[in-house]
Order: sequence, then C-alpha cells, then structure tokens
Amino acid sequence: MNMKFLSLAVAAFTLVGCGGGGGDGNSAPAAGAGGSSASVTNPPPATNPPPADSKPTNSGSVDASFVAKANARYMLTSTSLQSAGNPSPFTQASNGAVTVLGGYALTGASAATQEISGNANYAQGRWSDGSVTSSSGDFPLGGPSGSSYHYVVFNKLASMPANGSMTCDAGKFTKPTYAGGGVFISGATSAIDKSTGTAEVTVDGNGAHISLAITTTGNGLTATANLQGAVKTVDSTYISGAVGGLGTGAMVTIGDAGNGAIFVVASYSVALGNSNVYRGIATFTCH
Repeated sequence: MNMKFLSLAVAAFTLVGCGGGGGDGNSAPAAGAGGSSASVTNPPPATNPPPADSKPTNSGSVDASFVAKANARYMLTSTSLQSAGNPSPFTQASNGAVTVLGGYALTGASAATQEISGNANYAQGRWSDGSVTSSSGDFPLGGPSGSSYHYVVFNKLASMPANGSMTCDAGKFTKPTYAGGGVFISGATSAIDKSTGTAEVTVDGNGAHISLAITTTGNGLTATANLQGAVKTVDSTYISGAVGGLGTGAMVTIGDAGNGAIFVVASYSVALGNSNVYRGIATFTCH
C-alpha cells in the first residue's frame, strides 16, 4: 500500500481534481494512490428522472457552538475541490451552520446549510444553496447536479492517544453529492443521497491505523468503499486512493473529541456503478 503523508500544521493546502456537474470550474489530475477498494452493486437503470426536491433550507442542529482553539483545522470538499488547513477567519451562525471557513464563505439570499451537526469540539454541514465566495470567485450551489460544499471543523489533538484499539460510533455524515462521471439522472433526488459507515482505530508506535468502510448510494446505485491508512502524528493526514479525481478515495485525519476521545475525520469519494462518483464528509467519535 502506498500512501502520502502531509502536515497541515504550517499552512492550508488545496487539491483540485477532475469533476463534473458544477462546482469550482477548476480541474487537475487526481491526487493520492493506494489503500482503497470498492465493491459495487448495480440495480437496473431508472427509466424516468426522479422528481426534483423543493428548495433546500437549513436542516440539522448542534448541541453547542464550536469552540475553535489556536490549532483548529478544517476540511472542505466540493465537486472539484479538496481544501484543508486553519479555519481562521471562522463564523458560525446561531443555528450551528458555519458560514465563513478560512478563505471560503457562504453568501446569497438563498444561502442554506443542511445536515448541520456538532458540539463544542466540532462543526459539520453541507452548503447546499446560495453561493460560495473565495479568492477564485463566486460559485453557485444547487441546480440539477446538487452542487454542494461539505465542511467539517475541529481542534487538533495535543498528543496521540494511548496504544491499543478504540471503539468508534456510527459517525455523522453529510449527504453525499454527485461529483461527476457516469450516466447521471438529472434531479436533486439523484444528485444527493446517503452514506453510512464504520471506522476502526488501532494506535501503536507508528501512529493511528484507521480502517473505514463507507457505503454510499446515489443515482440508484450502491457501493462500499474500504479505505485503510495510518495517521502518523496529530499533525498529519493520510490520503488513500483517488481523493481529488473521479474514483474511490479519502483524505483522513484525527482530531480532539474531548474527554480522551478522538475524531476520525474523512473527506471521501466513492465510485459507484457506471463510474458515478459521490463525495461527502464523515466524522466518527472513537474512545
């Protein structure tokens, strides 16, 4: 297994990969290699486009507002963007939605955030309507391809947890959105679907060894991606598979969940049948 390790402690980085169906309008070769596989189940293709959803509104809630420390970090992903780094400047609305994250901001009268979740240790959600403003310009969200930006922000661990195995919960997921490839049925109900998954963590002298199994459904297709790698230090991230391109992969790191627990944070892509690729963010809490 070949993996790349990178530090987020000094500066933010952005990987821009090939994508379709809206997004930033930027493209570049895929990043990362190895450490991933996917099993695919392909039902018969749909004959009629599904009905479009109504205009998105804010959904979800938080237990408490996120308390950002000096070592806070974020991940942000969209159709053709993978970005990570320090979230300053950072703004969180009273409903728990993050509206400013580093160099990115959710703007516009129709701005909406869905799958909002979080507490004092993290904040997660999906910018689903409005526009995303950055140094690269303004990018509209929504539309037939369900163009969205998925985000998570959390604090870095002070040190690696003690050696041994950890038990993880069922995770918090943003709804995965269509990233490109394949035969796409236009309409919000096929552009935005669901993911579930599991995480396993074992810590030793070489870091936190993390195995993820993420099952994603989109456009009437289902696949399970198996992703493995090791986070060597509290500052590092592992990249498994085709993170920035149209394939299965993930960018995975760990964070401070409080009270001795850790977060396993994954910005992932899953390749479904007919080369359809869906993308989202998952956060697991492990003890």
